[in-house]
Amino acid sequence: MAQFYGYERPDGTVGVRNHLLVLSTMDCSYEPAKKIAEQVEGAVAITQTYGCRDHAMLVHNLAGTALNPNVAGVLIVGLGCETLTGDILMERIEPSGKPVYNITIQELGGTIKTHAKGVRILQKMKQDIAEQKRESFPMSMLTLAVECGGSDATSGLAANPAVGAAADLLIEEGGTVMFGETQEMCGTQHLLADRAVDKKTSDAIYDIIETQMARQKAMGVSSRWMSKGNIDGGLRLVERAILTVRAQRAIEVNRVPRSHLEPPRRYRSRRSAPQVSPRCRTSRGPSPSCDPSCPDPPGRGGRPRSPSSRRCESST
Repeated sequence: MAQFYGYERPDGTVGVRNHLLVLSTMDCSYEPAKKIAEQVEGAVAITQTYGCRDHAMLVHNLAGTALNPNVAGVLIVGLGCETLTGDILMERIEPSGKPVYNITIQELGGTIKTHAKGVRILQKMKQDIAEQKRESFPMSMLTLAVECGGSDATSGLAANPAVGAAADLLIEEGGTVMFGETQEMCGTQHLLADRAVDKKTSDAIYDIIETQMARQKAMGVSSRWMSKGNIDGGLRLVERAILTVRAQRAIEVNRVPRSHLEPPRRYRSRRSAPQVSPRCRTSRGPSPSCDPSCPDPPGRGGRPRSPSSRRCESST
């Protein structure tokens, strides 16, 4: 059986990277978040630019990024006056069991103090994840997401068939492949529907593509639109960008999510979850005393909220 090497997370998912994520709740707090991430190798900062409202799609996408198995730990950085608070995201991320902290610029008294605390928290998480070792897992636990990278005249000849063949091989091993950007599927309805596992999935494929085409028409945008980069790269007809669907083997399309809020597929861990010591709760078992290197005691300003980061809770 084919296998890959990765890191198992507390929720049973497996990642192939050990990134630390600095998650800015909105663009107002992104610059401090970015500066914090720049100080620790392996850390990446992200944000969103759609305002500070508590919108279901924003919460879902930000929390979903944090829940990606390639993320080993999360630091949330908020401004303090937004509706989309760090606490809302914490509620979504905590059940995964991965380390997650929440700090707020206004509560800490400014960006300088926030930067110092954020870097200290990241450095401690970095030390913790450095102890993790890669292990072998069956390919059935691997999820691959594919995305259009800017089609040109060679995409249909080389890149697309190669990615399609790799996706088919992974699916044959029990893995999962997903792709989005519905606009890129316009004109391929019949090809994708032919590969659907059943009529319900076939109908769903037609539905999402036709809905997207109707949206574009309402906005005055042609579903056959191509970017300047596509044209400069030698692409002249949309058909040339989609014909490689025919070249892929007959792997079935078996699921079309009906909503951006539909929960992702989760795997059970192949091992039992570690027992957490009530005396000093760590993922590695009992500890004789509280770890003095804990970044921060429990509280709103950077409270630890996962089994692997609650070393100080039992002594406070």
